[in-house]
Amino acid sequence: MNNKSIGASIYSSFNQAQKNIAEIMPIDYFFAKEVCSAIESPDQKISNFYDQVYALFHVFMFLSKSLRDGHTCLPLNRIANQTIGFHRDEQGSVTHQGFTIPNIEVINNYLKNINVTAKDNALIVYHQQALYLRRYFEFERELSGYISDKLTTVELTISEQQMIKASVTLLFPQQIADEADEVDWQKLAVANAINKNFSIIAGGPGTGKTYTVIKLIAALLMLDDDNSLRIALVAPTGKAAMRLSESIVNAITGFRGQISEQILDTIPTETHTIHRLLGVIPNTPNFR
Repeated sequence: MNNKSIGASIYSSFNQAQKNIAEIMPIDYFFAKEVCSAIESPDQKISNFYDQVYALFHVFMFLSKSLRDGHTCLPLNRIANQTIGFHRDEQGSVTHQGFTIPNIEVINNYLKNINVTAKDNALIVYHQQALYLRRYFEFERELSGYISDKLTTVELTISEQQMIKASVTLLFPQQIADEADEVDWQKLAVANAINKNFSIIAGGPGTGKTYTVIKLIAALLMLDDDNSLRIALVAPTGKAAMRLSESIVNAITGFRGQISEQILDTIPTETHTIHRLLGVIPNTPNFR
C-alpha cells in the first residue's frame, strides 16, 4: 500500500468521518489524513500495519481537536481505552458510533513504528505519553529551558537577609495564639519569591493571589534602595487587564492603614496586555 492510500482509504471523505465520529471538524479530519499520508510502511512487514494507522488516524483527529480546545498536547491517558466520538441524541438513539482507542501500551507500540519521538524530524512528536504538534513541543521545551535557567536563588548577605525578614514581618504581623501553629502560605510565598529570579504564585479563585502579590510588590519596594525596581502588570487580554487593575486598586485600598502610604502610592495600578507591553511590530511575528 503506498503512502497516499494509507491516509486516503481510512475514510473516503470528511462527511463519512463525521457520521461516525462526533465533535470533529474538517480541520481535524484533514490534519489526520495529511499526517497518515506521510506515514511510510516499515521495512519489515507488520501484519496489522493498516489497522495501526487506522487507530492512529483517530488519535490524530483528537490531537487536532485538543489543540483547537487550547491545549498544547494530547496526553494519551485521556483517550486510551475510551470510545471517542460516541454520541446519543436527546431520545437516547445512537447518532455516532465513535471509535475505541486501544490502551496506552498498544498506542505506544503503534507510535514507535512510525518514528515520532522527539529526536525524529516529524510533524508529530510523542513525548512522555503525550502527543504534540512539533511546533508546540518546541515552544514548550524552549519555555521549560528558560524557566529552568531562571530558577536560581539570589545569594544574599546577612544584612540583606535581615532586611527581607524585617519587611516580611512588617507586612505579615504575628499571628494570634490560636493560629500560631498554622502555616501562613501567603507569607511563605512572599518570602520565597523575594530572593528568586522567577516565581509563580498560583491558586484558585478567592485564595488571595492578588492580596499576596500586592504584599510581595510592597516588600520589593521596601527593599528598593536605589529606585531601580521596574514593575509591569500584564494580562492575556484587555478585559483581563482591566479586571487585574480593578483588583489591584481594591487591594491597595484595603491595605490603607496597614502598609506605609508612601509604599502603597508607589505600587502601579496601570495594567497592559502582554502584547502591548512587548510592543507588537505590525505584520511581523516580532516584538519591540
